[in-house]
Amino acid sequence: MPKRKAKAKDIVARSITLTDSNGETRIYMGVHGNPAYSTICLYGERERQIELAATPEGGLHISLRDGTSKLVAGLSITFDDRVGLYLYDHRSGTRTELGSGLAGEPHHITLHHHGKIHWTTKKALRRKKAA
Repeated sequence: MPKRKAKAKDIVARSITLTDSNGETRIYMGVHGNPAYSTICLYGERERQIELAATPEGGLHISLRDGTSKLVAGLSITFDDRVGLYLYDHRSGTRTELGSGLAGEPHHITLHHHGKIHWTTKKALRRKKAA
């Protein structure tokens, strides 16, 4: 007589951590805070990681981090549908931004070098001359 298959069970937890045979965390899923902030992290070799996150307000974010936990790439959509893509090279001090960063700001492309704007498609703010 064939064995009956067990019914699938639901797992309910605030977080789940999956480790490899060496005890290294490879996948982490968790919900934290009040209001809730949920995240899923996948860990690779040399401590590199990718994080998927959902904010309480409804924003979605994807972050790639290098072995020093520094952000090297990010993609996000905010609760009010602003979209951004960010690329960082910490060795050369450069950063590239595409999208809309602040509320009411039009989409733009901006290149930074050592913390200063190197080039941008943003329109320069014009200052009024004193009368």
